[in-house]
Amino acid sequence: YNSKTSTLKLDVTKDINIVCINANIKADKVLVDSPSIDLGFGGKGVVTTECICAFTGSPHPHGSSNTRSKI
Repeated sequence: YNSKTSTLKLDVTKDINIVCINANIKADKVLVDSPSIDLGFGGKGVVTTECICAFTGSPHPHGSSNTRSKI
């Protein structure tokens, strides 16, 4: 913990596992750089506005304005 900047940085070479009842994150922005993200294990694939619609051949018209994904 850096008390001058009030920041905590973890550089870990192995896995980190957090097991708890509730995990709360409050931030202006959350950035995740990972080739694979599972939200709610066993979930299905995500459709974004970059996905091509099977019916129109155009970018998919529906998408979240505050949750984004690069596929």
